[in-house]
Amino acid sequence: MRKKTAAIVLSVLIIASGCNEKPEEANNDSGTPVLTWITVGSEQADLERVLEEANKIIEPAIGARLDLQFIDGASYEERIKMYMASGNTFDICFTSNWLNDYQKAVTSGGFADITEYVENSPGLMETIPEYVLDSARIDGKLYGVPNVQVMTHPISLNIDMTIASKYDFDFSTVKTVNDIEPYLKMVKEGSPDVYPYRPLNMDMWVEPEYEFVIEDSNVVIKKDGSSHKLMLQFDLEEFKTGLYTTRDWYLKGYIRQDVSSMGDDTADYEMGKYAVNNGSWKPGSEASELRPTKYILLHEPYLKRQGALQTVLAVGAKSRYPEKAVKLIELMNTNKELYNLICFGIEGIHYNFVNNKVVTVENSGYNPNYDWCFGNQFNAYIRQGAPDDVWEQTKKMNDEAPKSPLLGFVPDLKPIMNELLQISSVNDEYAIYKVGADDPKNYWDEYMNKLELAGQQTVLDELQRQVDEFFANK
Repeated sequence: MRKKTAAIVLSVLIIASGCNEKPEEANNDSGTPVLTWITVGSEQADLERVLEEANKIIEPAIGARLDLQFIDGASYEERIKMYMASGNTFDICFTSNWLNDYQKAVTSGGFADITEYVENSPGLMETIPEYVLDSARIDGKLYGVPNVQVMTHPISLNIDMTIASKYDFDFSTVKTVNDIEPYLKMVKEGSPDVYPYRPLNMDMWVEPEYEFVIEDSNVVIKKDGSSHKLMLQFDLEEFKTGLYTTRDWYLKGYIRQDVSSMGDDTADYEMGKYAVNNGSWKPGSEASELRPTKYILLHEPYLKRQGALQTVLAVGAKSRYPEKAVKLIELMNTNKELYNLICFGIEGIHYNFVNNKVVTVENSGYNPNYDWCFGNQFNAYIRQGAPDDVWEQTKKMNDEAPKSPLLGFVPDLKPIMNELLQISSVNDEYAIYKVGADDPKNYWDEYMNKLELAGQQTVLDELQRQVDEFFANK
């Protein structure tokens, strides 16, 4: 799982040359600005037909056309970082606090300052709550626009009920991640063509009690506000339990044995090859799944410090049309027809309404299933299987969930940006710990030493200083 520098450099050069070329050609040929929007998701075979319809709305409204490009989730982080590092001229991209980290990208110069354009966009200012917009401000400036959606995702175990229907297991007994092991054993013994558990990270063990101050920094704080002392996740008993449990599950065959080299496993997931998946829950989640799914929540809904940054649309630093890019974001937040067209495709071709709810057409060529990536999700049609009041439930959950003790805290990353980038690189190098494919005894000391050299203690100390200052002035 260690990266090869030469391959990355070559990829940067290839992507930089290819992606700088496409928008230029489109703009020169048509005479109308084309906005390149890069988002996470699988390629859609019928995308061009959907864009043709979408541009009938977009072009008259803002004088530009849309070129939407999907990158699968497994490749997105690396690819979009290469885009930003190469000076690629994309106009809009997906960013968040968990994928393509928003604040790190801003500090690294990847996004444009769009404060003036946003504050002069009545549709955005009226649609997006002030505290949501404020959460995206860095030194008072906006570089992205959060999508209004659920902001309190509780972590969950997602159970494929098609597989579970074959077994007599009482899921009400599962209160923690470890409680699922008897079911994994059943699946291992009874369904040899299924992978019992799909590992993701240690968050399943850590986040019921702790919150990451900055994603991928390894620094956490107690969620209940009982202490303002910051800690490294590696020192937590919860983390250690997750680390050795994951290794144990790998040795028992509950985790696929090629997990460290398999690449993107989305197709296997969609085909129902996993009995238990890591994930999170929100009202209506069941309706968005491709297979019948039961969600087991591992903690109550909770609004993290970066809860409003779980899905953000940012404008690229090299965008030639930042004002039009913001106008497109405004349109995606205010024009329900356009938003639902991008989310679901064309009625009668890609989906149908049954009892006023969306039913997707199987193998239609367009079904991104990432409504939350595109704009204000409260404008979305309701999917079949979701409750009629799904958006009312979502708003209620957002409003009533306990709030992070760090809500309103925006760390200054400039003093520790180099350290954070090095820590992230080291975390990537030793990501094998998340899947259990090697005994931690073989690499753990080396991992910790590299984190120390990368500046882990410097990051912990600086964040503690800033947090102490935040609470002193609160």
